[in-house]
Amino acid sequence: MGSSPEDVLRSAKIQSYACPRNQVCALVDARALGYLEGFLQEIAQRNPRSPATNEPAIVVPLRTSPDGNCLVNAVSIAVSGTEAHSGVLREKMAAELTDNGNWYHNKLVIAHGTAEAATKELEQAKQQASSPQAFLGSLHMLALANVLERPVILVASRENMRTLGVGYHGLAGTFLPVRVLEGLQAEQEDPAAKSLLAQKRPVVLAWGSEARDHFVPLMGVGTEISVGFPVPAPLANEGELPDPFSPPQVPQAWIDYLCRSCGEQVYCGCWEAASFTAPPPSINPESKLFHPHQAAAASLGTSVEPPRTLETAVDVLLLLKHAHSENAEYVTLLETLSKMVKNLADFPAEAKYRKINLENAAFQKRCGRFIGSVELFLALGFQYDDQATSLASLTLPKERENGELNRRVAGTLGSMLAQYGKDIMKTTQN
Repeated sequence: MGSSPEDVLRSAKIQSYACPRNQVCALVDARALGYLEGFLQEIAQRNPRSPATNEPAIVVPLRTSPDGNCLVNAVSIAVSGTEAHSGVLREKMAAELTDNGNWYHNKLVIAHGTAEAATKELEQAKQQASSPQAFLGSLHMLALANVLERPVILVASRENMRTLGVGYHGLAGTFLPVRVLEGLQAEQEDPAAKSLLAQKRPVVLAWGSEARDHFVPLMGVGTEISVGFPVPAPLANEGELPDPFSPPQVPQAWIDYLCRSCGEQVYCGCWEAASFTAPPPSINPESKLFHPHQAAAASLGTSVEPPRTLETAVDVLLLLKHAHSENAEYVTLLETLSKMVKNLADFPAEAKYRKINLENAAFQKRCGRFIGSVELFLALGFQYDDQATSLASLTLPKERENGELNRRVAGTLGSMLAQYGKDIMKTTQN
């Protein structure tokens, strides 16, 4: 029996999802990762390192179905790890705009300067919210923030935020549950407002590419540490249209409750919090995010098998670089992978190179424990020996071996090592 809409909403108000390490390669949006790479590196550098591994926080964009519902799909994944609740969220969002239309209209008059423009935007937003697969925008994010009673943060690449602006009139921003907060303020319950903003983790979304036509959720990997995110807030400039959903139109304290000062021009701070308000749920292997051939491995808790293509292998290496380039053992990781793949390419007749013992201590220390390592070999055609009973080893059957793919991946790993050496030299010289 499925959850009722009320149960879904109740959970969505408090839960946050963290992507399991063994499922990152299957769920990551590689295009969005490339678009956001510099920004995500900055997030990692500003967060505390894991006390267990001394690795920086790993934040990745996850794929959402490009079906016209990507905003509610992304929010659903962010709070539950599955797109299954996107329909309920869309219904609640549409009801929010309809039931509180006067409130939104009054705010939009401030944003646009005329009642006519406000009416036009609100009516269009209501129609889009009620039409499955219709694209959603900033007003819908504000409505979702009020429905969830928690902030919704939208980010883009650092350059795009700098040039195109943040806030309601920009392409990114921090969308507070302003209607809910104003209700608390009217009831003189400002401590309740502080509690709501300081304790509830924001839902953090991002544009998926330079085209800015698709939303994805930004998720921390694992649950060892709570990940802080930038809080984009507009800087008021004389002569610009006011933003009715940001300071000074709303109390500055509402933004301050979310963040600490970073001294940056693009955003005013980084959000920090203690632990999750609720344990993140396990991802459902039957989720639309999984391809059918990935479900069995996911249900066993193993890394899922990606498609065997050069593009997939390169995407895995991009994720590996993103997750571990700040790790002191990154060079050892690349060298180990490079040697193993080069052996496959240079000695295709050697059966010993087509067998990997995942429990081997040296393999685990040098590469097996890192995100992307096992998935790279799966992308090259390796298989778990017996997914039904054993997770101890990988084997590359001769009929699944692709010599050209092995050679090109070996070359890519060599290029990554060379580029890393150049980057280190530049850093040393500076």
